[in-house]
Amino acid sequence: MPGITFRSEGQKWFVDEEWADALAGSAVAQIVLGVMECDANDAKAFFALGDLGRIVAASELESAGKSPKDLITWTHNAIRGKLDPSLVADCVAVSDVMSNGEVDFRELTISGAHCGAFDFTDTSVANVSFEHCVFDVISISERPPKKVTLTKCLIDDLDGVPAKAAVPEWIVECDVANYVFPNTNADVMNSALPERIKAGIVVLRKTFLQSGRGRKMSALVRGIRPESAPAIHAVIKELEKQGYIFVRGGDPIVHGVRARAGEVRQMLSKKPDANQGLWKALMNAK
Repeated sequence: MPGITFRSEGQKWFVDEEWADALAGSAVAQIVLGVMECDANDAKAFFALGDLGRIVAASELESAGKSPKDLITWTHNAIRGKLDPSLVADCVAVSDVMSNGEVDFRELTISGAHCGAFDFTDTSVANVSFEHCVFDVISISERPPKKVTLTKCLIDDLDGVPAKAAVPEWIVECDVANYVFPNTNADVMNSALPERIKAGIVVLRKTFLQSGRGRKMSALVRGIRPESAPAIHAVIKELEKQGYIFVRGGDPIVHGVRARAGEVRQMLSKKPDANQGLWKALMNAK
């Protein structure tokens, strides 16, 4: 199969991780639709769906006439059938991409899953518990998700609190490797930098420094002063025009272009010059 390479004897890997993610998303959709068979004896998933995989799965399911309500039923049946819990967690994440309102999972409990990245700052997912799961990134805000709990999970990056003492009550006895405090964005917005550059820094940080997922448009402006919101929207349009981000979906999700991640990190590591490069373009964003 094109795109497959060998890292060691007996192991095959995809050269393009996004291609692998897209194919995995399609596979998840086919399993939910019953086109591909899956049972409790199948191999377990070691990698959760990323942004692209979730979008592909959501698109295929919607094309087949499925809604988040169908995923609620499927996930409960999957738990009873002892299917891979990582697959169940993927479906919860896909429902968030598909939803236009709250998705109540009716006290669904997922245990022992690799869940990848979850953004709980603007989630539609409700009434679900994660136990002994592994998360790459979790983003939270002062407003907790509705009836969502994480218990005794492993979290690589917890974005939203400065230290263990500030972890909210719905995250219980979890082992967190890194705390990412978002006040740096607030500091940017309160600085003396030009409005368009401040907005650009915030959008680039949120879309590139938290890899493996996109951010809902509404999440990019949450916590920003109302008078700064027009600058955020203007900057998003300019960043898309310049090829740094792309926006998809009816409920828009903003994604960073991964090929430009190194360039963005370098730009964010030093003081911006309003007369040079991207910063100059953002100064004129409308």
